[in-house]
Amino acid sequence: MGPVEVRGCAFYVEVLGEGPPVLLIPPSGSTASTWGLLPDELAETRRVIVYDRRGYTRSGGQTVRSAAVHAADAAALLEALQARPAVVVGTSSGATIALDLAVRRPDLVSAVVSHEAPWRALAHPDPSALATLARLGWEVSRGHYDRATEVLLRFVYGYQDGGTAWDAFPEQWRATAMENGRQVIARSLAEAIPAAELREIDAAAHAVPFDNPHAFAEVVLAAVGASRAS
Repeated sequence: MGPVEVRGCAFYVEVLGEGPPVLLIPPSGSTASTWGLLPDELAETRRVIVYDRRGYTRSGGQTVRSAAVHAADAAALLEALQARPAVVVGTSSGATIALDLAVRRPDLVSAVVSHEAPWRALAHPDPSALATLARLGWEVSRGHYDRATEVLLRFVYGYQDGGTAWDAFPEQWRATAMENGRQVIARSLAEAIPAAELREIDAAAHAVPFDNPHAFAEVVLAAVGASRAS
């Protein structure tokens, strides 16, 4: 639908379908264009809003590393699009932003679907995580944000039995993440949030919209139904 100008930034936004609003907040290295089949599946019965976060090429603006700033941006978009209250969906760092939005502006959020928010990602780092951090720091110190992005995302999208979803992503997805490399570098939730409901998705890891978009869509639609019933 073109840019939506709020908070001094012209955000790239796409809106699909009609019905109760669902806002998808992308993780680091992702944009409105890298959700795979998920938006189209949800748009069959819902009004789906996807966008590029502040600091990414199509939205512009300065790079920020504050979830609060991104949450304020998401709130302004929901208000500008008259999409309140919305089910807010985020994965990885996008999930952290979604949670921050719900805390700061509960009037805009009917439910949150938070997939693997990295708020305690390195509370107990293993040798692999420490090695990743070391290489990440080395690439950043040399100004190679594109390489640092690949190091980070190859790690976080890894599978327990070996390999990583990063290698299977379309080339355009990987290129988008690396082009926006500077923006990328920046108790369980079910226990911490009394009202939370834990769902496990089979045949998926950290890249759930890529690994199993249909099952993830079912979780989102369940959240929409629960929010309308409450």
